[in-house]
Amino acid sequence: MKKQLILMVWLIISGITGFAQSTTLTAKLVNRKYGFGYPSLTEKDQNGYPLIKALTIPAIYDETTNVTFVEEYENLAGVKKDGKWGYIDATGATKIPFKFDEAGYFHEGLAPVTVGGKCGFINKNGTLVIPYKYEYATSFTDGLAYVELGGKIGFINKSGTAVVAIKYDKQTTEAQKRCYHCGGVINTFNDGKAVVALNGKCGVVDAKGNFTECKDEELETITYTGSAKKDNPSAWLKGTCATNQDIRTISINDKERNDIITNYDNRTMFCYLSNIKKGDRFTIKLVHAKGCKYTLQQPNGLTFDPGQANVSGSDDRPEAPSVDAKGGLDSTTFSGIVVGNMAIIQSDIAANDIKRVLLNDVDVLAKLPGGQRRIINFPTFKLKTGQRVTIKVIQAKGSSVKMLDPKGVK
Repeated sequence: MKKQLILMVWLIISGITGFAQSTTLTAKLVNRKYGFGYPSLTEKDQNGYPLIKALTIPAIYDETTNVTFVEEYENLAGVKKDGKWGYIDATGATKIPFKFDEAGYFHEGLAPVTVGGKCGFINKNGTLVIPYKYEYATSFTDGLAYVELGGKIGFINKSGTAVVAIKYDKQTTEAQKRCYHCGGVINTFNDGKAVVALNGKCGVVDAKGNFTECKDEELETITYTGSAKKDNPSAWLKGTCATNQDIRTISINDKERNDIITNYDNRTMFCYLSNIKKGDRFTIKLVHAKGCKYTLQQPNGLTFDPGQANVSGSDDRPEAPSVDAKGGLDSTTFSGIVVGNMAIIQSDIAANDIKRVLLNDVDVLAKLPGGQRRIINFPTFKLKTGQRVTIKVIQAKGSSVKMLDPKGVK
């Protein structure tokens, strides 16, 4: 009897916990405006995620800092309306007035906000506790917040004291690649330390401001050569290291390509050879960290010169037939929450069968690379992790599209 009672209590508690977790007030995009509602416990959307049928907080906001209302974010959400940011609670009541030009999420009791181009920090009452003086700032984590001032970066505590002096280099793609070997993403604290660059020198700084320089990493070069079978060919670049961090440069026909930085699964990048025409010769040159190995895989429209052991697969396939657009159009919609940097859409027939790609109702097709795979880099369109996104693809009738290994959208 006692065991049965314990089991019953456990089931009740589990049920309550599961209910609470399944009914977290969650952001929903409706007609390009954000509102909040409770996900269904039983119904799913087309991607298999809980359906939000009704909104508790109406969709009247242009942007939001939070996907959900949770204690970690002080049960407040920053929202933008009529050009200004403020904060609401889970009832939709305004808790901090709409008076900020930019706003971040609450964490550890404070949130970064911007007025007149300067960042400061407010508490949950809306009181300014760290003055507006920074060019940029992020929310607090482990008692520290990243700030930028005078073109340099550092970390402050909750009293506004720079415990890590504001003297380190700002983050750039070049600095990130150059310093990655020191231990990870630059200018981000993890386990009490952060990888930083100081006057071009890479190193590690701890929470007390102690800086230790890292040795420069050794580099190697690998080269691929061949000719194009069609205009604008492509291939996947597969590596044994974290590809878009450990590659220092990628050059195609001696022209450096800074746009080929897409992180697919932390080991794969999509290499799109724009401006290469059918019959053209090509040379792809990688300068990368010593010890990393790379191969070009699934070539599409490329013929490689003999004897290259770093090429996988062949491209003996005929050109994919195009579906006649006069037959009409179909559409395919994907929706969810951004959890990564990108989404990859692939046509099963031919590149020109994709007619439009709507990202949150805005046609972005002209800004995407060509080919049967269309890659959407979310940061390019100012979409951040945690935001909801809807991708609608308009394609020729008779063709179909799919989200290829959708690790960027949940």
